[in-house]
Amino acid sequence: MKNWFAGLLRSITSGQQESISNAIAVIEQRGMKAHLYFPATGRHTEHELALALTILGSNGFIITDGQGEIVGKVSTHGLSSEEMAMIRRSTFKIVDEV
Repeated sequence: MKNWFAGLLRSITSGQQESISNAIAVIEQRGMKAHLYFPATGRHTEHELALALTILGSNGFIITDGQGEIVGKVSTHGLSSEEMAMIRRSTFKIVDEV
């Protein structure tokens, strides 16, 4: 399954990156923080569920579990390399050797 965030990063042009950086600066000047939502993180073995979470998350939905907790991962806009690696690892699949 394709990681929607990786696709998002590839689709952002340098002009859009500058606009995003400027927008983040504006909200941070007012004491706010921008966050990214990764709804399917940790659900790689449940392909149908991961796809549903990805589709909904990429369309602005925030998904919660039965206790009202947010499903997946929410991260501030500046992801560390470890956070990026963790997100990438969450999409890995184990395949049987042939």
